[in-house]
Amino acid sequence: MGLITFIPLCFGIYTKSIKQNPTTWILWAALDAVSAASIMYRGGNWLLPFAYSVASAITCVFILKSKNSISWTWFETMVATFVLICLIVWGTSGARVATIASSLALFGAGIPQLIDFIKRPWENSILVYLFCTIANILVILGGKDWSVEERFYPTTAVIYTALVVIATSQKFFNKPDPKKVCVG
Repeated sequence: MGLITFIPLCFGIYTKSIKQNPTTWILWAALDAVSAASIMYRGGNWLLPFAYSVASAITCVFILKSKNSISWTWFETMVATFVLICLIVWGTSGARVATIASSLALFGAGIPQLIDFIKRPWENSILVYLFCTIANILVILGGKDWSVEERFYPTTAVIYTALVVIATSQKFFNKPDPKKVCVG
């Protein structure tokens, strides 16, 4: 279910009706791969982060082909530094701590995009992230046990996607400034 949401997301990026933060998606592709590897090493449910890694990489291609403006500010540098610290923790600790560190890094990597959605909620599809939230909840419910390896990654994903849904829902209550709306 979560992977199916990438189809309308990529289509929206392609048609320029949805705008995504490229920094977030590049970091997500790499970090999901780290999460999948560390969860697989611990014998946990690694398929979701692996699938998200592949889908994130494909989404990056769509974002880069859409020629959306790519900016790198001090904030992206700070997020990338946080991600690097999480990767160092992953490399120097056991897989359990790595799962926590990489999941937190994924959440942190999404912050630039979450801020974009708070500022410009009309540039996002609420349905895409609503279905991602539901899919992640189903992964939590379908886990083998209540361990970090089974539940921490999808729980972090639920919190993030729910925040995106809340941020994007502003578009139903606040009218966008026509001077700031991206019209393709």
